[in-house]
Amino acid sequence: MKNKRNRGGAVAIPKPTTTMPHLMEIQELLNSLTAKLEALPGGQGRSIWINVIHTVRDDVKKFEQKLLSDLPPMSTVERV
Repeated sequence: MKNKRNRGGAVAIPKPTTTMPHLMEIQELLNSLTAKLEALPGGQGRSIWINVIHTVRDDVKKFEQKLLSDLPPMSTVERV
């Protein structure tokens, strides 16, 4: 069995780019869906869905910012 004790070295974390493309894809899909909904004839159902999409898009942006802010400074990160 290997000794799993931390030897005091840098912590290896995945590159942020592994998650960010997925967040960007979600943003693009939400933008596309919003544009399609806005092109439909008006109605309360349509405006409710547009509001839901705007809320989700804002939440995705907040999540992305949280991911970036939680990363340690680059000088202490060992790229994997």
